[in-house]
Amino acid sequence: MREYRSLTLPQMGRRTFLAASFGLLGVCAAAAAGMRISLTDYNDDPGALDALSYQLTPSTKNIVSLYSAERVLEEMKAEGIDPSSYSLDEARSLLTLPGEDVEGLATVILTGRFTGKRTYVYQAFRSEVEVTEIIGGEGIAAGDLIFVYDPYEIRQPGFFSDSGGIFTDKRVVSATADCHNNGMAPMREGQEYLFFLEKKDFPVEMGVPEGDRLFLLVNHTYPRIPVDVAGHPERIDVIDYSTLETLDHGTWVETVMPEMTFGEACQYDVFVQDQDAADIYRMTSAAILSRVLDG
Repeated sequence: MREYRSLTLPQMGRRTFLAASFGLLGVCAAAAAGMRISLTDYNDDPGALDALSYQLTPSTKNIVSLYSAERVLEEMKAEGIDPSSYSLDEARSLLTLPGEDVEGLATVILTGRFTGKRTYVYQAFRSEVEVTEIIGGEGIAAGDLIFVYDPYEIRQPGFFSDSGGIFTDKRVVSATADCHNNGMAPMREGQEYLFFLEKKDFPVEMGVPEGDRLFLLVNHTYPRIPVDVAGHPERIDVIDYSTLETLDHGTWVETVMPEMTFGEACQYDVFVQDQDAADIYRMTSAAILSRVLDG
């Protein structure tokens, strides 16, 4: 019959135990202090925020286009145009369509100028906007300062990418993952926008911080539009995918986007994948601006 031997460890003395415990606490405190010192407060350092890498997410023409093929055909027939004579893209260019009813989603519609002051909160920048004109809504007036939550997040560059990974000290800015984003760029200081907004809700226990002047962009492809977008095609950045490097990961292929800082990204209105998308974005923006501001 096999004989089993037991292993008995010597009992640790009280002084040894206390020394080891304090040693471990010291290591943890030093690591925590080092991590805290290494963190950057982007709210107090706008220069550091502007220098962060911006993760481009260019939009496709299917996203910036608000019209289905059926809608275009209906409009063409209503205007007496023979649909069989044109492709769908050609049909779009022939029509000045007003766009989906984004106004119906908004409780407040206004124009406002971004002051350049933004505070990073959870997955958004709380951006200060000076109201220039009220088109719809109550409780605010021209000249008031409101806060609009712009859906962008500061995060680590990626989890499964050769260009970055988890557990690094590198940070990037990107559009919030669950945001209905049409490739729009972050707000630009001094720029006036047409905003379609809804008031931000808070739990009853919190009340309404900072009064009643906190707003979210509505869930739509065009929740804010630069009022002068039609006259500045150079602010629509077309990213040519045919010129971009790709990385083959075996089960998927990563497209390596051009390098751009957050400060540089703010100089644009939108990022798109081709010229068709750029044209559709300008046409639709102009139609919505005309309908809301001139109608």
